Amino acid sequence: MHTNFVSIITLNYNGKKYLNDFLRSAFLQDYPKNLYEVMVVDNGSTDDSVDYIEKNFPEVKIVKSKKNLGFGRGNNLGMKHASGDLFLLVNNDTILMEDTLSSLVDLFNKKKGKVGAVAAKLVLIDSYLPVTIEEAFFSGFTTPEIAEALNPYPFIIPHDSGSLFKERVFIPINSELKCGINFKLRIKPFRRNDFKVYMGNDLIFKGYLKSLTKDFSIDINLTVNQLDRYRRNLIQNAGNFFFRDGSGRDRGAMIAASRQFYEEDVGQYDKEEIVPAFCGAGVLINKKALEDVGYFDNIFFMYYEDGDLSFRLREKGWKVIYNPKSVIRHIHAGSSKEWSDFFIFNAERGRLLFVSKHWPRPKALGQLFKYIIVDTFGIPVYSYFRGNWEKARKRFAVRLRVCVSVLPAFFIGLFRTGRVKYGDVKLLM
Repeated sequence: MHTNFVSIITLNYNGKKYLNDFLRSAFLQDYPKNLYEVMVVDNGSTDDSVDYIEKNFPEVKIVKSKKNLGFGRGNNLGMKHASGDLFLLVNNDTILMEDTLSSLVDLFNKKKGKVGAVAAKLVLIDSYLPVTIEEAFFSGFTTPEIAEALNPYPFIIPHDSGSLFKERVFIPINSELKCGINFKLRIKPFRRNDFKVYMGNDLIFKGYLKSLTKDFSIDINLTVNQLDRYRRNLIQNAGNFFFRDGSGRDRGAMIAASRQFYEEDVGQYDKEEIVPAFCGAGVLINKKALEDVGYFDNIFFMYYEDGDLSFRLREKGWKVIYNPKSVIRHIHAGSSKEWSDFFIFNAERGRLLFVSKHWPRPKALGQLFKYIIVDTFGIPVYSYFRGNWEKARKRFAVRLRVCVSVLPAFFIGLFRTGRVKYGDVKLLM
């Protein structure tokens, strides 16, 4: 029987387009209705978000800020106005499953000892059909309106072994689709006329291209049972981990061909376990733990404040646990477009502030000097002499802003006494 009162808290900054789906899912939780509240902290929106909430979701508790406080300060404001003894912090560009809250609270109460936070499994908003194309290129696809995804762009991972070229293509399908679909898959020729197409591990087409210049279309018809068998979730986050330079990454993210992709969910993260850090896009936090270690550090505007709080929790013996049964669907980087100047500025600034507080001081200083000498000046100069002047100018401008912004707070962070040991940093990748 549930006894914990929970405050579901989300930040909103001009995110009106996300609010209907998110708030509907928040009020459809199978948790006792008298034991949770839903709160929106509005970070100075100018898109009528507050009016929309008041008109359509009057039961929502709204906390207003006149300006954008960022992630950490905004959530701190919400938690200090919340009534819960547990806080579910979740992004507004997410959709909660009906049992998301109850499964998080169940694990919190099941685990013995000091539980500071329970992290949910974040998957991308759509489901995906895994298609492998051998000896041909993916060209595109057409999908009926009933299957339209919120993110219409497929993920394409190429692989060329020399003897065999193939592309692993993840085609987005609306995750709520409950019927079969018909669509056309377009491919274009590569270095041979023979090609194969697999859905999952099943060979679904084997053909011969007569022309090396024209695209070829394949009609794919999937029944509802076939669709359910083939489609997969892509994991956006199953907890966070860190590298030696202090940069963090989602468990579930992978780098291929210098781009970030997401792992197909085939059960590799189905174990409850302690993780280095939680992702602030979907986490249950114990108020008692915050009263012990402090709330989010206000020096972070966005990014790495969740890693910083996770490390401070662990320093005082609080566990950060990942729960694979608590699933949240997420439009990743819906609020800040990934690799935009805004994203790069806050991510790189956050990393430097993070290492200044937690890494051994000589290593933290080494990361700062490397960032100034190599990243801020060296790489743009190299790009300039390679002829990419516009890219060099943009890189230099963003990173110079990071340097100017981070220096005072970085040196203040060095005075902090809690530090990761040298040996622990060396064990990182």
